[in-house]
Order: sequence, then structure tokens, then C-alpha cells
Amino acid sequence: MLEVIRNNAQSWGVKLLFAIIVLVFVFWGVGSFRNPERQVVASVGDQDIGLKEFVQNYQRQVEAMRQQQGDISSQDLKNMDLKRQVLEQMINERLIQAKAEELGLFVGSGEVRTRIRGMSVFQGDNAQFDPNRYQGLLRMNNLSPAQFETDIRMDLVGETLRRVVTSPVRVPESEARELFDYMQAQATIDYVRFPAQDYMQQVEVSDEDIESYYQEHKQEYERPASMSMQAVVLTPKTLAQGQEVGLEEIEAYYQDHQEEFTRPEQVKAGHILIRVADNASQEEEEEAKQEIEEAAKRLDEGADFDQLAQEVSEGPSAERGGDLGWFGRNSMVQEFEEVAFDLQPGEISQPVRTQFGYHLIQVTDKRDSGVQPLEQVQEEIKKRLARNKAMQVLEDRLDEVLQIVLTSGDMQQAADAVGLSVQEIGPISKENPPEQFGLDQKQMEKLLNMEEGEIADTPIMLDDGYVMVKKTGHESAHIPALNQIEDKVRAEVEEQRARELAKAAAQDALDQLTTEKTIQDLGFEVQTSQPFTRRQGSIPGLGQNQELVQAVFAAPKGQWLDTPYVVQDVTILGRLKEASPPEDTLWEEQKSFWIENVRRLREQTLFQAYLQGLRDSAEVSILIPEALTYQG
Repeated sequence: MLEVIRNNAQSWGVKLLFAIIVLVFVFWGVGSFRNPERQVVASVGDQDIGLKEFVQNYQRQVEAMRQQQGDISSQDLKNMDLKRQVLEQMINERLIQAKAEELGLFVGSGEVRTRIRGMSVFQGDNAQFDPNRYQGLLRMNNLSPAQFETDIRMDLVGETLRRVVTSPVRVPESEARELFDYMQAQATIDYVRFPAQDYMQQVEVSDEDIESYYQEHKQEYERPASMSMQAVVLTPKTLAQGQEVGLEEIEAYYQDHQEEFTRPEQVKAGHILIRVADNASQEEEEEAKQEIEEAAKRLDEGADFDQLAQEVSEGPSAERGGDLGWFGRNSMVQEFEEVAFDLQPGEISQPVRTQFGYHLIQVTDKRDSGVQPLEQVQEEIKKRLARNKAMQVLEDRLDEVLQIVLTSGDMQQAADAVGLSVQEIGPISKENPPEQFGLDQKQMEKLLNMEEGEIADTPIMLDDGYVMVKKTGHESAHIPALNQIEDKVRAEVEEQRARELAKAAAQDALDQLTTEKTIQDLGFEVQTSQPFTRRQGSIPGLGQNQELVQAVFAAPKGQWLDTPYVVQDVTILGRLKEASPPEDTLWEEQKSFWIENVRRLREQTLFQAYLQGLRDSAEVSILIPEALTYQG
């Protein structure tokens, strides 16, 4: 692999070193990619899932997710356990294929061709299948036509089996209506707030209290073993800067991928929102209307839209000056959208009523539909092509880095040789690993156990490349002395006491309520929330607390809940003010949606149970569990 090894192939010392490196690479995930066809990740009955196939599927899934959602970190992929998801899907495909063959379910080549020809991504400007486009897109995704057509055939076989299994599913309208009524029922609550902050002045904390709390919670302040390190990261992104991309290449890509740069008509707008429910009383409606008209008047008199939005808007965008960013058609409620697209940049609308309340809309910019000019996307294309080129030379650059590191131990020299920089990282620990690399606990433990100045004997494999690591510093696990963290401990004690006082005050108020004595008699201000549903799981003006939401919907109208609830740092007393089922007209509008979704849910549940039955009766073995552990 390395030039130094090629030149000294007869040396027993080098052969031993090579054997050790290869052995470690296999278990850390690098060596396995040098000869993947000899590896089998899992077996499903008499069918094997090869490592090469698994890796290709995983990489395609990662790339697809990044194209749809932007940058997804290695930690994100690890948190969702994407490798296991991909392998489970491949196992299910093998089970489906075997069962379909057993049942005599067959998908012909004609059906495969029809499905592919009907996919809009392969169609040209005339909405007809374009063979050149088809071949080009497959090459971009490292797929051969045979591979892709096999995948499509398996999808069609799966769909056929699914239809056979789920054909008995029927959804009575009454069942969908029951779920609709449950999820779309609305409630409002009256509530009294007891913020912990209001009780901070009453908190008294002595040195003895701090010492006692510190001793009782000492282990919570333990600082884990940590280290600092140097890293050389080899990925298409880091290596792309060294790749030359000519204007002709950029223009050719642009011409071949026009659909990627086609955008719909869009507007950039902000709004000021005064909330009022659809079913608000006439008094509430008039109050909201007066507020929005007052805001409109202030704008006419020269008030700054952004500042006014921050001051009076009740929408989630208020802190951004009401900014909603760019949006296209069918992304906002109809009444809002119609006005926004009719406005010209710089114009502000008259008050607009929607289901959320009254809006003042300001359009700041507009974009016509069409293909973005080359000059607008040139840099994006250049980066994409540079990364593609970098991918082709990645393993050669890895060889160069390994050769220098293994012979000289000089990270800077290795980085310079391939046009990269050395990153200084740390302090990091098992509890606080470097997020950009997605290291697991076992890898962090390995790094922490290295000697200071030591270079890791193998590169860590990332989702799209590798990283070489040198440990540059170390701090053992320890509990800091109280005098080092006294301010932090004091603040935690004070916050805890304030929360306790707030909860005690709420409970005391609740205990004093009788049929003759109201909460107002006790001197507390009662606020009323905007309507909310079980589906939301949060209460406008308060925040997220699913237990509170469920308690409100289960409570009798007008009766204070029998216990205080804590939402963030505020304790509240609450009572159901109004509860109402969704309107019949809304059901008629959404009926097909709910019936279809309940049907899909039942079909999905039935088919998953069927797959689990196939899985339980099949011999499934994971032969390389290391392939699922996100090891380097």
C-alpha cells in the first residue's frame, strides 16, 4: 500500500508492521474496504449481504440525506444509528425477495422499464425519458444500470408483496373521525404563573448550605479525563481546495443538470402578527383588530417594520423582526400567500385575517420562476465538482499521509505534503467527544489511553474520509475543589431554592381556594392561553409540557387542576376554560386525509408485523458487528 513498504518488501520488520496495520485496519474499518468482496456483513438464510454492497448502500443513503437536508454531521448519523437502519432494510429486502419467490410473485423487465421511464428525474425538457440523462445520473451516484434496475425490481416486488399482505385492511370512516376528533379538539386554559425568578430575592444561602450541597452532589461536578490532539482530516471537502476545476467543466455540468437549478416563483417577506382564534368572541376579535390597526398606523407614521415586529408581533418570527425568509406558493395559508405575492418589494399590506389572527405583511424582495443564471450557481457547481475530484484521489492522499506519519511522526509535514492544515482540537473527553468526527466511546477510550505525543496507529474512518490523530495533552479525571466552582454551586443552590419556593407558593394558593374564595381574591392575575390541541403538545404562552396538556383535556371545565405543574422555570396553576371538538366543516375538508393516513398506519403496522414474522422464522446472522459500530 505505501511506497515505503513497497521499497522494503523483503524486510521482516516491515512485514510484521504491515501485518499489524492490516489486522487493525480490518477491525477499525479501513482494511475491510481494500478487499470488501471477501467480507460478508450478514447472512439471511442462504443469502449473503456483502460488505461492499452494504457500504455502497450506506454511502448512497448518507449522500441522499445530505442533498435533501444539507450538512448532516457524523454525530447526527450516529445518533440515528443509520448503519443499523441500512442493514435492517437490506435484511428486509432479502426476506421479501425470498418470500416473493416462494409465493410466485414476479416482476417483469417491462414493469421495471415502465417504472424507470416514469420517474421525472430521468425525463428531459419534453417530459420524455432521456437515456443520456439516465446514464449520467446513475454515474453521478456510482450506480450501474444493472444495479439500479435490480433495486427497482426489488422495490416493485416489495410493493407487490405489501399489497398482497395488506389487502384486507379497511378503515371505517368512524374510526378516522374518532382519531381526528381526539387530535384536533381544542382547549384553552386559565393559568396563574409563579416564576422561580420572582422568588430569588427571598433565597438565603449560607456558606454551610453551599458546602453541604457540594458534598452531596460532588460526583456531579467530576471533570472526566480529557485530552487535546492534532488532527489531519482527509475528506472530499478538505481536499477539494487542491483540485482544479475549469470553467468548461462548470458550464458542462450546468447544462447537463438544469433541473437542479430551477426554482419556483418566490417572495421574501416579514409579518407582524396579532393572534386571535378562528372561533374568538366578538370582543376578542375587535381587540385584536384594534391592535393590528394601531400597528399599521405606527408604520404609516414612519415606524421601522423590524423594530415594531420585535415589539408587538406575537408570532415566532418576532425576535427576527418578523422575517419569514424566502418562500414559494403553497407554503403559507391561502389568505396570507395571495396578499404576499401581490405586493411589490417595499410594500406593506393592509391587515390580513387568517386562522392565526391578523397580519401586516411586508415584502422585501421577489424572485421569478426559472433556471438560475450560471453566475449565481457557479461557485456551488465548482465546489461540487472539486469534491467529486477529491473523492477520486482521497485514498492516494491517505497513503501519502500514512507514509510520512509512520516513518517520521511529523503531522505538520504530512499535512503540508497533501495541501492540508493541522487542526488543534481539545480539550475533549468521552462525555464531550469532537462532534465533527462522530467518535464512539470505544474510540475515545483508545485515544485517551494513548501516551502524550503518541500518534494513533491507524486512521479513524469517517463517513466520507479519514482523520489521523496525534495526542498533544492530557488531564486525568478529577473533582474540582469547591473554591474553584463556588459561584456555579451557589447559583445552582439559589435556583433550586427559588423553584422550591415558587412551587410551595403555588401549592399554598391552591390549598386556599374554596367555593367562596377565588384565585383573584388571593391577589393573583389570571391569564388565558390561546387555543391548543393534543397534537401540539404545548400551550401558547407557556411552553411544552405533555403531562399538563393531557391533564387539561381530562379535567372538568372551570376546576383548578389538583397539582401545580412546572413549565421550564415557571410553576403554574391551571384550569380548563373551554374545550371544543373540531368543526364538522373541518372534518369534511380533511376527511380523505385522515382516512388515508389511518389506512397507511394500519397497513404499515400489519406489514411490519408480517416482516417481523418472516424475521423470526428466518436464520439471520450479523457476521461483522464492527461494521455497525461507527469505529474509525
